Amino acid sequence: MRFTLTVLPSERQTRVLLTQGSDELLRAALPPLKQIRHERAVKTLFEALSLWLDGELCVAWCAAVPATSFCFDVTDELGNPRSSVFYKVRVVPPRIRRPRRLRGVGDFAELHQLRLVLADDGSDS
Repeated sequence: MRFTLTVLPSERQTRVLLTQGSDELLRAALPPLKQIRHERAVKTLFEALSLWLDGELCVAWCAAVPATSFCFDVTDELGNPRSSVFYKVRVVPPRIRRPRRLRGVGDFAELHQLRLVLADDGSDS
């Protein structure tokens, strides 16, 4: 079964959701990308999860600012996703919604919706 990592960076935090089918394996609210000092941090996270799970990771990357994606080598200069033997990146447009009050590490319903975009496409199977 396919593993999907949905990443939603924002000014305040970077939310991450790892799923296998409909099961959640990991939720995280990480510091925002602007606080990351090493440009390989994002790719290393993708590779580490892929190695841990012993399978290719399908990454749904949702960043409102394309330059941020390029800085971390998730996309090229034109916004085309970069992939490796460990992961395949899909760039997903952000959805605008009203902020909600956080529960625990936050509400991940939006990340679930972005993950469904990949499932509907069917090109990552």
